[in-house]
Amino acid sequence: MKPFFARTRNFAGVPLMAAALLALSASTAAAATADTVPPALRVADEDLVFSARGVGQQHYTCERSAEGFAWRLRGPDALLLGPDGKKSGTHSRGPSWTLLDGSAVTGSVIASVSAAAADAIPWLLLSATSTGKSNRTLSRVAHVQRIDTSGGLPPTDGCDAQHLGAERRVDYRATYNFFAPRLRIGLPVDVSTCDANYALEARSHGGAARSIDEAIQRAGVVCPLR
Repeated sequence: MKPFFARTRNFAGVPLMAAALLALSASTAAAATADTVPPALRVADEDLVFSARGVGQQHYTCERSAEGFAWRLRGPDALLLGPDGKKSGTHSRGPSWTLLDGSAVTGSVIASVSAAAADAIPWLLLSATSTGKSNRTLSRVAHVQRIDTSGGLPPTDGCDAQHLGAERRVDYRATYNFFAPRLRIGLPVDVSTCDANYALEARSHGGAARSIDEAIQRAGVVCPLR
């Protein structure tokens, strides 16, 4: 992961240096878990920008199927806990992830591997299909990993003609890793450009732009706390 060259200015009451430390923490976590991730779920040429532990439930409904009746996944309902163990966002149907800074990403599954635990939902690799607000933590995310799962599998009974439409919620936990394309070579990641006072600095990197956000985006700078 490339080093951060940041001034310790405050933005929205939070030291921007914290963003650099968060990214460093995420990079350390990635190194610790990389060897345990199956090859089919690994992400090449992208950097880990955020990691969170999902704690919540998988929501199922009893529906008709080709074989008769089956529990069908409706979606997750979980809290996302950041590296400090505090709530950092939510995970919901989509699947989508939304952080407290307003950034969000929705993904589509492109690879699945059976979990290490027999009673756990699979590990997944998802490709981002849409992102939310620009220049925040998840704004550049291209892939999401779901690993280290426990629980969450659908019930094995209770779905039949008499229970059509019934709902079940199953507790689960999982780690979600968010990856974004690596920044262009030779361009320092200066999070001070997230501050409006540094608009000209951002424009000098990004060329002609209609807004501060667009200039920062063209410069290839991630502003996690913007």
